[in-house]
Amino acid sequence: MNTMNELAAKLKALRDKKEELAEATKQNNAEIEATELELSNLMIEEGNDGFELNGYKFTLQYKDIFSSTVHKRQALIEALKLHGIDREEIITETVPAPKLNSIMKSIYEENGEELPEEFEGIVTIFTKQGVGVRKVSGKGGKSKTGKEF
Repeated sequence: MNTMNELAAKLKALRDKKEELAEATKQNNAEIEATELELSNLMIEEGNDGFELNGYKFTLQYKDIFSSTVHKRQALIEALKLHGIDREEIITETVPAPKLNSIMKSIYEENGEELPEEFEGIVTIFTKQGVGVRKVSGKGGKSKTGKEF
């Protein structure tokens, strides 16, 4: 019985830690998003679309995000069907945001980077700016414009 109590206590402690980590992750993600926005705005202000620092490359990026409101769901599904998107594994009672983004990006690009009229008032689009970070082979501390920092 002692082992059962020990395992139960361990399980409870692990679940508590999981909740703490989830909250810490949520806070960290908010800080990442705010810092990324601040850095991307500064890069735009200074006309700098990329630089290297301590072996990492930081690149200004833009990403189009598509979304639709719940009360426009049926109209969205009908408009998607007009573009040949009617497979059950994609369109169910809901269209998951990542799937919607992928599908709409394709339709958007095929239509000359404009939303077809059947999506007007159903799907909104906004561009999210950010900074891509990746490791580079050499160490650096200069921007593409040659500025040291």
